[in-house]
Amino acid sequence: LAAARETHERGAADAQRELAELAAQRATHDALQERLAPLAGWREALRAQEAGARQEAARQGLRARIATLDEAEARDAEREAQVAQAPALTPAAEARLLRAREEQRAAEQARTEARSAWDRDKEKVDTELKRITDQYREAKHQHDQLSALGAEGPCPTCGRPLGAGWQEVVAGLLAQCDTLAVDGRFYRQREAQLATPPEAVGAAEERVRAAQQEVEGADEKLQRIRRAMQEWEQLQARRAERAAQRRDAEAALAALAAGYDAAAHAAAKAAVEAL
Repeated sequence: LAAARETHERGAADAQRELAELAAQRATHDALQERLAPLAGWREALRAQEAGARQEAARQGLRARIATLDEAEARDAEREAQVAQAPALTPAAEARLLRAREEQRAAEQARTEARSAWDRDKEKVDTELKRITDQYREAKHQHDQLSALGAEGPCPTCGRPLGAGWQEVVAGLLAQCDTLAVDGRFYRQREAQLATPPEAVGAAEERVRAAQQEVEGADEKLQRIRRAMQEWEQLQARRAERAAQRRDAEAALAALAAGYDAAAHAAAKAAVEAL
């Protein structure tokens, strides 16, 4: 009986101990449950704040995009104002180039005519010099021959002896030589003068140079205007495209939910990590 009592008491003590352990575990569990009770709420709050953070990042990106578009628009608007007159300037520039080319053609024609006149003058002088030289040689030859032969010399025209008319013929030949010498000196001076282009040719050359410079200047200006027109058209297209991009960015920005709180985000994150 004593052994049975001892066994019973020992069993009762074990049961009491187990009950105490269970009670302690239940208390620990209840305390943990009580501590973790806010976790679900904090997690939900954290998810909401993270979604808000993503939207805030997207909002900042859109704002930066709009700012970049506005900066580019300001530059293009200023440049477009500078080239906007190109279409109005085109007709006058085209007319100037047309006039310059017409003047160039007229100047080149005038130069051709002046050079042709110069060539004709030189050819005429060359012809006259040849004629005078040939005549002078012939007259000089006859004069020298008759001077040596005297009155018995043949007449240059009929070939009979000159007789009493010898002196007159010799004097006539000498006078002819003198006249031809004077003419020869004149044409040689003229030949020397024509070796240098005459004033008319120089003026024609200068007119051609001036016309060429005007054509080059007019053409260069017209090309600048045409490039400005092309740039103006490109600017208009680019600005229209940028305006559409800005409207899309503004619409996307307006669609984003507002109210992100960075402090609340940080608090929710800290609370979840602490739990």
